[in-house]
Parts: sequence; structure tokens; C-alpha cells
Amino acid sequence: MQEIKTERTHLFAPNISVIMKVEISGNPGDAEIKTAIEKSAENCEALCQKIVIAEDGRAYFEKAQPLINIISTQQKWTDIAAELPQKPFRIFDGELVRFFIIRQPDKLELMIAGHHLIADGLGCACLLERILCTLNGQQMEYLPFQTASVKGFPPKSKMRLVVRLYLQMLNRRWLRHKEVFSISDYERLTASYAQQYRGNVFEDRLSPIEVGRLKVFARESKVTVNSVLAAAFLKAYNKTALVGMPISIREQGNRMINNQASGLSITCQYDNSVSFAENCQKVHTLIYDFLQKDSRKYFVLRFSDMLDGSFLDSVCMGKYLDYQNPVTEKMKELMKYDDHPRDLGITNLTNVSIPAKYGKYEISNFGFVAPVVPYVVRVIAIATFENEMCITMNTIVKEQEAEKAYFAQAVKLLREV
Repeated sequence: MQEIKTERTHLFAPNISVIMKVEISGNPGDAEIKTAIEKSAENCEALCQKIVIAEDGRAYFEKAQPLINIISTQQKWTDIAAELPQKPFRIFDGELVRFFIIRQPDKLELMIAGHHLIADGLGCACLLERILCTLNGQQMEYLPFQTASVKGFPPKSKMRLVVRLYLQMLNRRWLRHKEVFSISDYERLTASYAQQYRGNVFEDRLSPIEVGRLKVFARESKVTVNSVLAAAFLKAYNKTALVGMPISIREQGNRMINNQASGLSITCQYDNSVSFAENCQKVHTLIYDFLQKDSRKYFVLRFSDMLDGSFLDSVCMGKYLDYQNPVTEKMKELMKYDDHPRDLGITNLTNVSIPAKYGKYEISNFGFVAPVVPYVVRVIAIATFENEMCITMNTIVKEQEAEKAYFAQAVKLLREV
């Protein structure tokens, strides 16, 4: 068994699916797709796990028969994505990924929803590629599962002493009156979330020509495309925003199906007195400065690793249920699980490095949706495939028409670059 440490904040999080979708041409049958999924699951150790919580509160991945849930539907993929938190994963029975075969009159789509415990965006893309290769009749090697471990992190990624001592103090306070949360607590929490929140997912796409213009603008402005994307959503937001962004710690060429995402946070407001390019440079500098120190880059993962697992569970219990504890309340505040969450999350997979063709089959219209994790209210997800960019926004904000208008305005700004 492998202990859940760096991923522990995701264990009790109720809106935690990493979602990918592709359109498949070549007319494979449902039975063929299901067989390819089942074979791929048996060949991926990550999918052959279930979650167990020990009496002392430690949580583990335990090897198990994969629980493969394949749903055939005609529903729109973004609607499925928005409704997923209403039907939580059966993680304690071994369901860590859910699959959807979407048949509509003019197209066939395959959608994967992976629990963030075992998959980040790149991990889900790797799983999708393995399924498509198997559909094409290729024999895939067995892929072992390995969680991210602080033992392999750079020495300079350790927390500053003052931060480490403060967190250790909070952890000791928790341990004096520690509580262990169970499967039934998880079920109560996810049921409560389903009653309290209704999400929505908006989608738009930039054509290869529009993506080309975006890249030229970024190059001429001496910034990354990611900084341009962030600046557009900040301009549309038009007030000070606390923005979270995931950071991949994967080494080049790593094709493992697991979660290797840390995170960064910046506070920024669009400045209407200067040009859009200058605002992009401002965002770019904030991100660049953050990433210069490994202690910041790896902070989220080291933070989760050093704290008692039940302590982290308690923060979700406090946010979504009526659990109360003074030290949990303090941790809710630190993690932005309180009434002041981050305004938006932005995650960019950049160019998705999987093939478009698999024998007689070909994929297109790649889609990507990121989860609305507990410290944020809306998440923008971007993925570029075959020079086309998919942009989605997953939101739990109640004013959905205003959210739709905000999303449309930001995408319009990107088109006009």
C-alpha cells in the first residue's frame, strides 16, 4: 500500500474530477471502446486501487480490482462535467476514474473523468492515449503506479523555517484532540455538497489562426501564452483577483498516470491605464518571480505531506458540513477554504502531446475541464491540440448568466489580440 500524503487535500474534496474529452472518427462500436477501456484499466496500476482509511486516520491506496464505470449517453459533455459532483466517485470501492461514451447524431465522443487523487491533467492525457492505442489493437506495457514523494524533491524546496515551525505548532494543537473521519463522513459531505452547489461548465474554442495570432502576440510582448490568457481573464474580471495556478513538477518525458501538480498563487488587478501587452508583462513577472524559488514551487505538496491527514480532512468537513474546531477554523483561513476563496483558478495544459491518429481512428475537438477545488469558485482550463485551443470555465457561482457573460468577454479579448 502507498500512503496518501501529497494528495491528501483531495481526499474529502467533493468537486475533484479532472475531465478530458475527444471526438473519435472511424466509427468504433461501443463494445470495442468498452473492451479497450477495460484492458487499459487492467494494464494501469493507478486504476487498480481503492482508498482505505486506517483507524489512526492515515489513508492509503490499496491494490484492488478496478471498478470500471462506463456510461453510454447522448448528453452534452459539458453538462455531464457540470453534474459530476452530484454523483461522487466510489473511491472506497475502487472507482477512481469514470468513462462516458457519448453518441450524438453527428459524432462520437469519449470522455474521461479522473479523480484528482490519481491523476492530474497530463496523467489523464496519458490514460486517454493508452485507451486509444488499445482500441487500435496495440499491446501496451503494464504501467506501475507511484505517488509523488517529498523524498525526491530538490533540497532547496524545503519550507522556510518560520513557516514550518508555525505549521508544526498548528498540527500539534490538532493532534491533542484529533478526530478521524470515516467513509460515512465522506458520504455525508458529498451529499451535502450536492444539495448546496450546482455548477456549470462553459466552453469555447480558438481556431488555429487565432491561436497563431495569440502566440505571435505573446512572443512580441516577451511573455508566455499563459500570461496572455491570465491577463484576458483579469481584464474581464475588472477588480483585484486572487488567482491560483497549478504547477507541474513532472520531469520531461514522464508518462505516469498520477498526480504531480503543485500550485502557485498571485494577487493582481488589471490596470486600464496601460496597454494589454503591459498588463501581460505584469502578470508574467508575478508568475516568473514566484517560480524562481523551489520552496514556493513545491510548497503545496510539502504542506500536505507534513500535516496530519485527518487535520486536512477536517478542513473540508468544516467547509461543507457543520464540523467546528478552533484549529480547523484557522487552517480553513490559511487554505482559503473559508468565506474568502480565490477568485479564479487558471490551468493551462499547453500543447497536449498525444497523437491524433491511431490506425483507422482519429481524434479531434479535444476538451478539458478542471475541478473547482475547495479554495476557488471558478476554474478556467485551457488545452491546445492540433493547433486548436479549447477554453472552458467550471464555476459554482450562483449568478450563472453573469458568469457566462464574464467568460464570453474574456474569450472575446483573446480573439481580438
